[in-house]
Amino acid sequence: MIAAVMATVATPGSGEALGAALAAVSAFAYDVGYIVEKKALAGSVSAGARISVVLAGAIRSKLWLAGFATMLGALALQLIALTLAPVSVVQPILAGGLVALAAASSALIGEHLDARHKAALAMVLIAVAAVAFSARGSRAGVVHASGTAMAAVMLVGVLVAGGSVLRSGGRYSFFSAQALRPGRDAAASERHRLVSLAVAAGVLYGLGALAEKAVAARISESGVVSGAFSSLATPYPWLFLVATAGGLVAFQAGLAEYPVSLMASLTNAASTVCALVGARIVFGDAILARGGWALLRAGGLAIGMVAVALLWVRPGHLSRKVEGSRE
Repeated sequence: MIAAVMATVATPGSGEALGAALAAVSAFAYDVGYIVEKKALAGSVSAGARISVVLAGAIRSKLWLAGFATMLGALALQLIALTLAPVSVVQPILAGGLVALAAASSALIGEHLDARHKAALAMVLIAVAAVAFSARGSRAGVVHASGTAMAAVMLVGVLVAGGSVLRSGGRYSFFSAQALRPGRDAAASERHRLVSLAVAAGVLYGLGALAEKAVAARISESGVVSGAFSSLATPYPWLFLVATAGGLVAFQAGLAEYPVSLMASLTNAASTVCALVGARIVFGDAILARGGWALLRAGGLAIGMVAVALLWVRPGHLSRKVEGSRE
């Protein structure tokens, strides 16, 4: 199997084509995993349940475990795709998967968004696609992480994610959507909780991506076997596991309550911003791409911020009920 892949990569141009194909399969697998997990949580967890209840219900659900396994497979395919093709090829394909997810979630699990939420979703999808395509002008090559910079970014990121989690739960509970502040508008609280959970999950996923990139640098330089084993002596693979696990918890809390299309898209946007800023500090990557691609990336980031602001400040009710959910 490995020999066959290596032989394919050795053929000029075939490695990038294989990477693009694996990225497309990965995007599809992510979408399937999102929808299956949402369906499982909607059928086993009441809206507003504490995160401990959400996780307990998820672990007991064979359907959720199937969705989780599918997403782990998608992550593995994404990693392989990134070793075969540049980010400029893989990321736009993954971003396109979010568009398919937005369409599929309405048809398959009965999620319905009002006009404001549809507008915000469209802007987030455009923002993610713009940032992904702008990677065509980014610098390539193996760059090792600065340990001090990585530690600083991880600390700040954890504080931001932790603050978002606290913000999502109101005054009386860290993780319960039912604990609203006295006199607070319920619809506004729902919007704020959605954004807060998505930011927390996205930041933690972004931190995990930075640690993953540090491991990938070792693998690219020393080879798969040698690089993988040598990375185990560094904190990076362990940081990846911890940050990704934290992101998963926050994401599942939001997924249990809010439309999968909004939660997945906002999380992806927050993860992208965190990874861009973190990569600038840790690896010296440019936040804005070179040449005309800088305008595309800047525009994408601006559109993403407008979308988040629209969800945060505008009136409107986020319906948590989907087909098969418990009252």
